[in-house]
Amino acid sequence: IRTEPMSDSWFGARTVRVLYRSVGLKGEPIAVSGAVIVPNGTPPAGGWPVVGWAHPTTGIVPRCAPTLAIFFHQQIPGLRMMLERGFAIAASDYPGLGTPGPHPYLVGDSEGRAVLDSIRAAHTLADAGIGTRTVLWGHSQGGQAVLYAAKIAKSYAPDISVLGVVAAAPATDLGTLLRDDIT
Repeated sequence: IRTEPMSDSWFGARTVRVLYRSVGLKGEPIAVSGAVIVPNGTPPAGGWPVVGWAHPTTGIVPRCAPTLAIFFHQQIPGLRMMLERGFAIAASDYPGLGTPGPHPYLVGDSEGRAVLDSIRAAHTLADAGIGTRTVLWGHSQGGQAVLYAAKIAKSYAPDISVLGVVAAAPATDLGTLLRDDIT
């Protein structure tokens, strides 16, 4: 839908805040915000491979979007290493964070579509050189998001070649988590 440069790019990379199209809970078109971080230099043959980064829980209201945080880049574990190894990063804020809510917290299909659509948004950036080879990486809420993204990728986003998934501490059984926290 639109892009704007973020002023605090790291390690010589270019960071662009994106507002892109995705699909809401009822199949309706929605806008989702996020960011794309592109390594410095010339992309390799086939374009920069991309890591679809899915963030852990940051809150449930629009202002809790990771891309609105002063320390956005510090929230992505391994960012420097990924950039040094020639990976671009597509980072979704998820629906309802950075855009009008509600945020469908831990609704896997919604988060999975947002992650995959952030990668599609990266592909549309002029002169970014983003390739189709993709790895999905998420932690906590993001761990669940990348598991769902991988589950629906072939049917929802056959244009994206998902080569692997790293789901660290996925939030998959909220009822058990809450009961354990209470005790």
